[in-house]
Amino acid sequence: MLYNFELAIKNNSLAHAFIIESINSELFLDIAKDFQRKILCETAVGQGCNTCAICSKINNNNNVDFYFVEPTKEGTSKNISIKDNDIKKLQENIYLSPLDFKKKIFVISQAELITFKAFNRLLKTLEEPPLDTIILLITNNALKLPETIRSRCIYLNDSIFADIISKKNKFNEQAEIFINLILNNGYYYEKKSILDNCCKTAQEANLFIDSLEIILRDKILMKNDSQQVNGEYINLIYNLEKIRIEIFKNARPVYAFKKIVL
Repeated sequence: MLYNFELAIKNNSLAHAFIIESINSELFLDIAKDFQRKILCETAVGQGCNTCAICSKINNNNNVDFYFVEPTKEGTSKNISIKDNDIKKLQENIYLSPLDFKKKIFVISQAELITFKAFNRLLKTLEEPPLDTIILLITNNALKLPETIRSRCIYLNDSIFADIISKKNKFNEQAEIFINLILNNGYYYEKKSILDNCCKTAQEANLFIDSLEIILRDKILMKNDSQQVNGEYINLIYNLEKIRIEIFKNARPVYAFKKIVL
């Protein structure tokens, strides 16, 4: 029987643990944000309105009841994984009461990279989770997760996040072009055309800013550019966060970008 995620939210009968399988690994954080909006928004229950105070907090990464766990390296090793200590820290927070919203949401990204020892620790949490907690495992291959884990979770197809995935793919392409136009003093009408296309709403503007910041941070981490150029990347990220705040205060998205397009 197909699990009706939206109906379960509306009926207050949501399961405590989910698995989402998606090949779009670069979009896992965006999927996690949309997952939060669907569960927590009280204006468009089960969908998320993207404009209320709750959705705005989520869009601006200000939900203190949201925990995002992702793989890390250990020492000089090139391999990344989610270790036993990562799940131990999750457990320490899982029994705390929510501070802002009705639910705490824990997301484990690239869950197939959880170590064997960490899986055993996670299993104990999945067996007896607090009632105010939702756990989400995001992976590109659910079959790599142990059966004992899969059997305790509801499987969700990433098609319920299709709108976010489609927009984000478009925004990633446009963001790369936009950054080049900004850094090379490109024509105003070209920059405005991209903004008109990608920032029709506050939600779209936040997604577009996410794409811009991810690309800029990747450029900084790759260290392929001069110190001066990296300084320009950092300055642009700083300005993007100021734009995000203006949008949060209900500024028209395209107008909020005027600081960096003129």
